[in-house]
Amino acid sequence: LAVAGGGSGSELGRLQTRVNNVQQEIAKFRNVTKDAEERLRVKQMVGEVASRLQMTEAEVDRVASAAVSSSKDLASEPNPVEVEGLEKATKSASTKLTATANLVDVKLKSAAGFLREELVAMRSKISAAEKKLASVVAAAKEQKERLLCSEMVAEATAQVESAEAAVTKSNDAELPFLKGLENLPAAEAAAAVAACETAATSAQRAVGAARTLVVQKLVDIKEFSQAPADACAKDLAALQKRLDVCAGKLAELKRDTAERKRKTQMQVSGAKVAKVEAAVQKLADTMTKFPDDKLGDLDHHQAQAVCIEIGQVEHEAQAAVADAKKFLAQRAQDAKNSSDASRGAMTADLAKFQSRLTQCQVELAKLSKQCTEREQRFVAQKLVQDANANIKLLREEVEKATAAAQPLLADDKSALLASTHAHAAACALLGSARAAGSSAGELFSAIAGGKACGAEAFAQWLAKSPEAAGEEGGLSDERALEVARLVGPSGTVKKADFERFLCERFVCAEAAEAWSAREGGQAVDKVEAGEGLELLASGEGRSEFLCARSGAKVWIAMDAVQAAPASSAPGRVESIEAYVRGVHQRCTEASQNVDQKTVDLAHVKTGPLVEVKAKLQEIRGLLAQERAKADALKKRVAAARAGLAQQRKQELQQGQEQRCRAFATRCVSECTAAVESAEAKAQKVVDSAKAGGADKLQKELSIPALQALKAFADEALLGIAEAKSAIARAQEQHESYKGARNLLLESRVELTKLASRCATADRKLRSATEAVQAAYEQAARTATVQARAALRAAARKSGRSADALFDEVAEGKAEISLKKFSAFVKKLPDHGLSDEQVALVYHEFGKHGLRKPIFAKVLQEFCMCDKGTEITAELDPTSTQVRKIEKGELFEVTEGAGGAAGG
Repeated sequence: LAVAGGGSGSELGRLQTRVNNVQQEIAKFRNVTKDAEERLRVKQMVGEVASRLQMTEAEVDRVASAAVSSSKDLASEPNPVEVEGLEKATKSASTKLTATANLVDVKLKSAAGFLREELVAMRSKISAAEKKLASVVAAAKEQKERLLCSEMVAEATAQVESAEAAVTKSNDAELPFLKGLENLPAAEAAAAVAACETAATSAQRAVGAARTLVVQKLVDIKEFSQAPADACAKDLAALQKRLDVCAGKLAELKRDTAERKRKTQMQVSGAKVAKVEAAVQKLADTMTKFPDDKLGDLDHHQAQAVCIEIGQVEHEAQAAVADAKKFLAQRAQDAKNSSDASRGAMTADLAKFQSRLTQCQVELAKLSKQCTEREQRFVAQKLVQDANANIKLLREEVEKATAAAQPLLADDKSALLASTHAHAAACALLGSARAAGSSAGELFSAIAGGKACGAEAFAQWLAKSPEAAGEEGGLSDERALEVARLVGPSGTVKKADFERFLCERFVCAEAAEAWSAREGGQAVDKVEAGEGLELLASGEGRSEFLCARSGAKVWIAMDAVQAAPASSAPGRVESIEAYVRGVHQRCTEASQNVDQKTVDLAHVKTGPLVEVKAKLQEIRGLLAQERAKADALKKRVAAARAGLAQQRKQELQQGQEQRCRAFATRCVSECTAAVESAEAKAQKVVDSAKAGGADKLQKELSIPALQALKAFADEALLGIAEAKSAIARAQEQHESYKGARNLLLESRVELTKLASRCATADRKLRSATEAVQAAYEQAARTATVQARAALRAAARKSGRSADALFDEVAEGKAEISLKKFSAFVKKLPDHGLSDEQVALVYHEFGKHGLRKPIFAKVLQEFCMCDKGTEITAELDPTSTQVRKIEKGELFEVTEGAGGAAGG
């Protein structure tokens, strides 16, 4: 414009104005474009939020539609399924709407421009949706409350109906009284009253539970909306009125039941007092069976039965009195607690019943005193009678025990001692047979082949038998003969006698009667606990036994005995002591019984039992005398048994010593004879031995001479070996001897000396014959090697087996004789053996005869590989190789070496 000058200035100004306008338009377009871009960016930013808002609005619309459809019919009951579904849908829509609103609120805090405008518009939509959803929630809540109210009313109705049913049932319980049967029997009336009380209690409980439930529901509905709460309260109030009606009926039932209970209790009181009167009368009637003037005519069992009956009746009467007394006391307490109107009548009735009960108590006490006096009088009489009978019985038993103990108390106990030895031997044999699982018959077969034998032969077997010796040792010959005569009284021991000797032993477990027959019969004796019994014949009820004490055959019940171990079966002595012990025990018990009765009567000052005290003291003195006799007898028996046991022990010990000395003497004499014989033979050999070495003797003596000297020396060595063996056996027998081993000390010393003599003789003999033995062995070795080589060469050359060659030489016999062997050897080429050497070889090969196995052993040659080498199929070393034989392998030579190769 400055260059143009003034003429062109206006034109340029217009152009400048146009340019400015264009620039403004461009700026406007730029702002529009910017706004569009900003709006597009905002649309993209809020697209996710808008999408979530759109979905949430759709869900709110669906919930609203569902709420409208379910609330159209307000008069009908809500459907529980629809209510539950609506509640779940409402919660879901509320959750999503709340999340979307929170997201929009967060973005609004920092938004501006178009973004804020969009978010504000979305927040408005959310608020509208929240209002709509709030109305839906309110409708859903009302429907749920209506449903809950319906359930509450149904539950309360069921409870009220249950209470009404219980009240109806309680009314049914009083039907026996409503039918006009007011005067029912006491038991039936009491049962009916109890049923009414039970039914009333149950009904009262049901009414209380229903009332509590209704009140609780009334409190619960205060939290509901107005419309559902009012409708529910109206229904619950109707139920309360029904409960009030039930409570009224129940109160009337309780009043009627209380009155009926009072009448029933009076009726039951009269029945209990009547029961007491009947029990007292029954006791008076029962007392007539126990008259005072006929007590002596009753035996113990009759009196006991009557006393038991009287005691039972008296106990029943006392129980009836106690029951009636307790019942009347309870009713008196009930009368105090009853109303004034009924208290007077109840008290008057109870006073009458109490008066009748008191009279019964007085009568019962009188009858009880009479019964006690009669019982004491009877007991007093029986005490004296029983005591006198016991004294008589005990005297007889003490006399029997004294007679039974005579064999043990007599001066001559030889027969008893013999029976004791016999019993011990039988127990030892029986125990051995049981341990071996054999029978008496099998054991008898070892004595004489199962045949009958004489007493002497049986005694010899018994004395030597280890089974009969047992742990105490064997019998002497004299005692064994006595036992044999007891086993076989006829002088011959048969199988039946032996089986009878070893019959099963039993012991009496408790005192029992001994009978004369298997069934019925008479009681002939009494066996005490601990007595020995020998079984003769078994039975189911009773079995036949031989009584060890008396030797009598009796029948005893099997439940009173038990099998006795063989080692501790009681014999005659133990049975006598057991019998005496049983009698002594009964005397002691009888004396203690009288002492106890005296103590029991010490406090009695009046009554019939007072008169018995003096008589009991007299009887006590008599029993003390019998007990003293039994004590003395028991001590004498115990002392006699101990003496007899000591005598038997001494006999057994003497027998053991005699057998021990005889055993020692026999062993020493046998060994001495063997040693002396061996020494004599050895001395002869030593005296005849030649001086010089083995080579010298081999040159000087011929082979037969060497053979003779060697045989003589071998015989002497054999004698020494036999003597050593005999001494060793004797020493082993000494070690295993079970008797008095202290008596074997001298014989042991003698055996040791004899063993030393044998060793000395052996040493001298071997020293003297050493050269002869060496010379003979050299000659035998040389001849054997030559003969073995010649025989093997001949066998290989013939190509025949050892068995075939033996059969040829032996000519079909089992053994080759010296003559045939010599003829066979002479036929062998270049054998180089003299006749003496051939004979020597024959005896070396077959000391007890040349048989086929020995002949095969002579011909066979086995070698051991000393260095590993190859095995070829033929003799030629270049032939096919089989395998390599390793060092140490054993092989048989079947053909000698050939060619240039050396084997």
